[in-house]
Amino acid sequence: MKTMTRKILVTILLPLALGAFSCAEERDPINQIQADALAKDFFVGDLSTTEDDPEFYSAATVIDVPYGADQGFVFPGLVGGMQIVKWEISENFLHARMTYESIEGIDGHGSATANNGEVVASYSITKHFDIRRDYNPSTGEDYNVIEENTKDRPWYERAYFRVDWSNNHITTSRRWDPLSGDDYDVEPLAYYVNDPSHPDVPVFDVKDGYFDVTNKLFLKPNTINLGYGDVPACFYRGSFVVGATYPWGNCENSEVTVRYSYRRKFAAGEEGHTDYEAIDWDGSRMNAFGIFNQQRLGWDRNYGIVDEKWTRPGRRYNIWEQSHLEQAC
Repeated sequence: MKTMTRKILVTILLPLALGAFSCAEERDPINQIQADALAKDFFVGDLSTTEDDPEFYSAATVIDVPYGADQGFVFPGLVGGMQIVKWEISENFLHARMTYESIEGIDGHGSATANNGEVVASYSITKHFDIRRDYNPSTGEDYNVIEENTKDRPWYERAYFRVDWSNNHITTSRRWDPLSGDDYDVEPLAYYVNDPSHPDVPVFDVKDGYFDVTNKLFLKPNTINLGYGDVPACFYRGSFVVGATYPWGNCENSEVTVRYSYRRKFAAGEEGHTDYEAIDWDGSRMNAFGIFNQQRLGWDRNYGIVDEKWTRPGRRYNIWEQSHLEQAC
């Protein structure tokens, strides 16, 4: 009787068990990747070489200044000088380096053949990692977990990193940062917004090659000695140059908000490339049609700064979708 009962149970349970296995589906992997993971190739292309490192246009814009700030020529909308940079990834920092010399031909720093130009921005790197499934180190069997892997490859070969965008460590780039001046000291404040609805949240648009981050800076007025002790420099300017400081301004420390913007410079043949060409606004053009320009000096090793290498690219807006006509076939 017991034998018959076992046969009946096997006959009933075996098909049920097989059916359960056939209907089972693999669970979706558990994703343990944290926010703000960025692919390094967006910034530097192929990690094994510097020859394909893309260039980025960069600019810093003051977007918020408290009422009465009198530390110098500071106001919302103030923009520093636009620069072209390449990114350099070290173990601890992400550097933005100018891709040309400050004076053409002077020292080779920032030339097209080497990424060693002046650093105008620098951000801390908090982690280098790869994204892959976790696995059993003994058998090599993959687990059902996607993780940030920091053990299989050295940091410089890992494909992803996380950057602390809360402050830019460089506050002294006069040609780029609009708040690099003599009237005040600049102290970066840690400021990072995670709320996607906030206007200061970082923007990353990989397709269009654009991103921006917003930081806060603390402006502290410098002092000047008028013969009877040190006083804030803005007191002197307010009293002797533009009239009384208060209530139109104050000499207190001010918290100023700055947005740092970067856009990739696409190469010919890439989507997003523009065929716009800069124009050298020489002396004749200047005499006939005055224009704002960006002067660039040139150096000769035998004579120093020379006129023949002095160029004046005109400042103008490119309002056309296409700047040059294409010859019909």
